[in-house]
Amino acid sequence: MEKVMLTFENGIKIEADVNGDCYIVDEKPDFPIGITNVLVDDGEVEIEKENVTIIESAPLDGRYWFALVPASEFDIWRAEIEDALCELSMGE
Repeated sequence: MEKVMLTFENGIKIEADVNGDCYIVDEKPDFPIGITNVLVDDGEVEIEKENVTIIESAPLDGRYWFALVPASEFDIWRAEIEDALCELSMGE
C-alpha cells in the first residue's frame, strides 16, 4: 500500500496509507474543524488540495479510514459568513 504524508494548513501532519480515495491510519487523528487546505506528499509528487472537508469513517479492521472531498460552494460560503460573524462579535 502506498504511503503519503498529509499536512493540514493548521500544521497537523499525518502519515497515512492510501486505498483509492481513502486514507488509512492506525488511530483517529485530531482533524482540523471545517474547511481546510491539505498538502499530499507521496515522496515524489506534492499535490495541494484546496477547500476540502474530511469525511470520517468508523474504524475498520483495527485501523481508521477517512477521505478528503472538495467542499461545496455552499459550505465555503457558509464558512465565510461564520468567520465574518465571529469577527463582528469580537469587535474586529
